[in-house]
Amino acid sequence: MEFSKISGVQSIRPENNLRETYSRLNFKQENDKLEIKSNKKKKIAIGVAVASLAATAAELAYLIGRNPAKAAKVLKGNAEILEPAYKEAKELTDKIINKEGQFQTKFDDIFKLFKDPGEKSQLNISMNRFETFVSNQKEQPPQEVMEAFNTLKKNLEDFHKKIEENLIKGEKIDYEAAEKFKNANKKYSDIIQEYIKNIKIDDINTRLDLDDLYYKFSGTSISFDAMPKRVITECPKEILPSDNVFFHGTMKPKGIYEHGFTPYASRQINQSSRELGAGVYLSPDVKVSAYFTGLIGPIIPVRLAKDAKTALITEDTYKKLATELNSFISERINQGEYQTLPDITKNAITECLFQEVFKKAGYDAVYTPKGVKSGGLMQMIFSPDINEVLGRNQSQIVVFSPEKLEIVDRTLKERICDLKDKFSAIISQLKYQRTHMI
Repeated sequence: MEFSKISGVQSIRPENNLRETYSRLNFKQENDKLEIKSNKKKKIAIGVAVASLAATAAELAYLIGRNPAKAAKVLKGNAEILEPAYKEAKELTDKIINKEGQFQTKFDDIFKLFKDPGEKSQLNISMNRFETFVSNQKEQPPQEVMEAFNTLKKNLEDFHKKIEENLIKGEKIDYEAAEKFKNANKKYSDIIQEYIKNIKIDDINTRLDLDDLYYKFSGTSISFDAMPKRVITECPKEILPSDNVFFHGTMKPKGIYEHGFTPYASRQINQSSRELGAGVYLSPDVKVSAYFTGLIGPIIPVRLAKDAKTALITEDTYKKLATELNSFISERINQGEYQTLPDITKNAITECLFQEVFKKAGYDAVYTPKGVKSGGLMQMIFSPDINEVLGRNQSQIVVFSPEKLEIVDRTLKERICDLKDKFSAIISQLKYQRTHMI
């Protein structure tokens, strides 16, 4: 009987001891190999993560861009002509303005749009005439007549104020508004008409004048005469930014950074003239500026000098001014000669003439609450109405005196926030394109 069996204790044979020891040693080596492999994977994963993070940070930094005030070599605007077509156009514009002859549209006639009309509407003039007549009479009109007159006068003031507020907001003109005004005030104008009709005057000239005044208070005349006159006035300070900072969005800032802002550089001059002529185009609305940047272009903040005089032009007055200027050009340039000019020169002439009119009227800039239809990021695919694309009015200021502009700082926080507006603008354009594809 073996000792091991009697004692109940298993003896450890030498060969078993070596095998077990070897086994334990081998197991430790395998663990080391696994641990080394695991460490390598961790290091690779960490390296990939770091590289990815660095790439993301680089891409983000690229999207955010530099502070424009740091990136720009030239901060002040200037009148340097970068597009040669403007030089030729300015020379031709001077000749056109100074050309003598019998023309239907004179340069001075265009300035009527910039002059104080005195009275806001023809109905104001008629009411002043009535008031003057009454003040010269020995007997004053019945109280009912004067109450009707004063109510009509007050309602006309409110009517004009409402229209002005709507125009400043960029809302379209309601051409039926005067008809509504006439209907709402018919009882007052009828009372005034009845009074004028029953006045007994022996002097024939006075009677004729009263007959004309009687007609001015008729419904037909009020429908035309109640609307305010179309004029270009100075822009109310309260609708512009208090700090006078505006924004310019662009996908190609290199030229601006190297040369400064100039009215004589345009990306669209080969295709068409810019709507308000040769100037620096800015907006008080960052979201509007983001429309023109794409994803990587900068939004450049610019401060306009406090002494700059800014005009206000509405959609309605713009159309009238554009019509007058087109007539002015066509009357003074021989059509055969005009057709031989390159398109870029024709467009530049129109731009220079717009600029010249505003500057001669004493304005350094013009503000429009609602920009005119023009192209943007996807201009080559379609030419959208930016107001419709963004779902907001393209408020815009065009500066004709670039020396009154200076690029200012845009902080890191502001540039990061700009990304949201850029993405929103691109999404809006894609949605517009999808719904307006022919």
